[in-house]
Amino acid sequence: MATTVRKFEGAEVTETMLEEAAKLFSEHYGIWGKNGFGKPGSRVKMSPARLRSQCLPDGARSSYIRVTIDGALIGNAFACRWEHAGRQVCWITQLVVHSDYRQRQIATTLLLHLIDPEDDALGIMSSHPAACKALAKAVGDIRFADVVLDFAQAHAAGVLAASPIEYIQAAKLRGSLFDSRDTGGMIDAKASTACFDTARKGE
Repeated sequence: MATTVRKFEGAEVTETMLEEAAKLFSEHYGIWGKNGFGKPGSRVKMSPARLRSQCLPDGARSSYIRVTIDGALIGNAFACRWEHAGRQVCWITQLVVHSDYRQRQIATTLLLHLIDPEDDALGIMSSHPAACKALAKAVGDIRFADVVLDFAQAHAAGVLAASPIEYIQAAKLRGSLFDSRDTGGMIDAKASTACFDTARKGE
């Protein structure tokens, strides 16, 4: 089997690539939970048009990377970069791996090819711990318990506000790191308007 990893800048992403990425997302990303917008138990779906607007917005510095086996798409990731306080931010806007190819380091491989040495801050907004673990492995297999959160506390709000992507701008910071009055036990999280079934998303 021939495995290929290819990276594209935003302007190089074709409609065919978007159609394939939307199909991968719709069939393998996740399942709606009981508090989500979709029917509980049904798959979360994405159209090529929505994928372009969310991951490849006009005027943004976006990148796309994909892994294929014998020409078939089995994993991909989108990222967007912007500046905040003189630092380059790289935000992973989507990370999807075909369910038949999970736990094979595909997600980590995608991120390793996507991250640039000039990136000063990395972010991902995901409801699934496997995506966060893949990012941690890609930047040196760090342990979450060892992460110093001072930078996030000082800059997270500004980083989100500076994003050219609307759903990232609209995200709300939650947890005691950002609000000492928050007693829910959460330390650091970004709340989006969607609600997925995390337990089933890894299937």
